[in-house]
Amino acid sequence: FEGYASVFGVVDSARDRVAPGAFARSLAEMKAQGRLPPLLWQHDTAQPIGAWREMYEDGHGLFVKGDLFVGEIARAREAYKLMQEQVVNGLSIGYR
Repeated sequence: FEGYASVFGVVDSARDRVAPGAFARSLAEMKAQGRLPPLLWQHDTAQPIGAWREMYEDGHGLFVKGDLFVGEIARAREAYKLMQEQVVNGLSIGYR
């Protein structure tokens, strides 16, 4: 699956607004380390459900492409079904 995990200039449900360039430093650091952040279910570090395969910032926001490990992780199968049925229909970011 793929899409924008964050869109620039939009006020979200937590009243946050992400500015262009917000991800540049962390993406550069991860690239230098040869890794991407974990793909988590509901921001829960105890529930990784797949892997991000691509992640970059463009003029619109933070674009991501990932794989769910549906063959190995039950929660990933649940997430996939929820995505298919459009019960889960968006992405979000966690940050510090």
